[in-house]
Formats: sequence, structure tokens, C-alpha cells
Amino acid sequence: MSNVQQSVLAYLIQQPHELRLFTSDTDDNLFSDALSSDIFLALKVLFAKNLPITKDAICDWATISSETKVPRSDFMAYVNEISFQAISPSTFQQYVRLLKATEAKKKMKALGLRLNSENTYRERDIEQVIQSSITELYRLRASVMEIPSVPDAVNTSELFVRVMKQISGTKKNPNFSNQGIPSGFAEFDKVTGGWQEGDLIIVGARPGMGKTALMLSWVNQLAAKTTIPMLYFSLDTPPERLMLRLISNSSGLSDTELMLNVLDAD
Repeated sequence: MSNVQQSVLAYLIQQPHELRLFTSDTDDNLFSDALSSDIFLALKVLFAKNLPITKDAICDWATISSETKVPRSDFMAYVNEISFQAISPSTFQQYVRLLKATEAKKKMKALGLRLNSENTYRERDIEQVIQSSITELYRLRASVMEIPSVPDAVNTSELFVRVMKQISGTKKNPNFSNQGIPSGFAEFDKVTGGWQEGDLIIVGARPGMGKTALMLSWVNQLAAKTTIPMLYFSLDTPPERLMLRLISNSSGLSDTELMLNVLDAD
């Protein structure tokens, strides 16, 4: 584990912006030996104060804050020693997850021992014990899960061929054209090129401006002209109401006419 800790420290010295991953108070206990812990805390202080992070600055802050009164020369020798270690961004994130998971296990073990203590139940109400335990578990989970994943590397040759196939229209799926999936609105497709694979499009407006109507029109168009499965989520509209609006969209009758059964035999 010491090699892991040294590699993480070396990476943070070289890439100090990654200190953004260490915002929890529990992170202060990730490093087991005194030198590593003092240097890590010095890095956090410099990063929080937006100060230049250099070897000299790290050693100065570590010397000032060290509870074990380690000489500055020892900090400098240690920093110079670990600075030669080099790891990739993905390895760095794996190591950080490992450190945080190890610390979380220690905290969970301590929490279990505290819950088994008879004094805990005598001094506090059981509901308070459960609630505080749940809160602590969520904090531990958040400290481990907050590390973003590094996307897998992409072979540029394969990527070039894939993109060229899309551009030349050789994609076999009949639901796709060179411009993507048509939305049913020609002017919209001129701007966006249609629905493109991997796109996330957010439509925002004030209440009553027609967001739901627009979404349902898109759904209706896609359902009628493609075989692409769709899933519609709504937090505030019942399914029956949505279906009524879909029928209204397809039939050309208003919601009111449909609800009043204004239908002829055709």
C-alpha cells in the first residue's frame, strides 16, 4: 500500500488540479505514514488557498504543520524520491479508489464496533443511532463514488473508419440517414442534422410554453416513421393524460373534443 500512496502523492505533485477529488474530511486519513500524510495535507492547504504548488512550498507547509516535527530536509528528500514515479491518469484514479475504499472499510469497522457497544444504546435513542449510522454510511459511499471514471482509450484508426462510414451513409440501420434520425420538423433537422447517436438535447422553457406538446410530437413522429423503441418519462403528467395528448396529436382533434366524445363514425 505504501507504493500506492507514494504514486498518488507523486501524481498530485505533478498534477495538482486533481486535488479536487479530495474534499472530504475523511481524506485526511488516507496516508498511513507521517511523511506522506504531512505532504498530502500541505498539498491540500496550498490548493485550497490557490497558492503555487512547488516542491519548496510543499516542504515549507509540511514542516510548519507537522506534528512530529520532521525536519524540512527530510520532506525535501522524500518529495524528490517519489517525484520520479510516473503513473497514468487511469492508474491514478484506480489507486485513489483503492485508498478511499480502504479508509471506508476502516470507518465501517469502527462504526460496527460502536453499534455493538452497550453504552451506545443506553445513552441514545435507537432511532438516533440508526439515523446517524445511515448518514455516516452515505458519507463513506460518497467519498468512494465521487471519483470519475476515465473513458477507455479509443483506437484512432478504427474511429476514423467508423466516422467515415457514417459520413458516407454506409450505416446499415434503415432508421438512420446521413443526417441522423429525422425529428419530423424540417427546420429543426436543418439546425441539428436530426437526432444523432449519443446526443443529449435539453429543451427548456417556462411552464405552459409547449414543451410537453413538442416532446410528444417528436415521439409521435419517431413512432410513425421508424422502428426505434422509445421511453417517455414524466414526473407530473399521468400516463392517461399523455396518451390522450398523443391521440390528439395524431387525430387533429383537441383534448376537449376527445374528452367530450366528439367523434364521428369514421
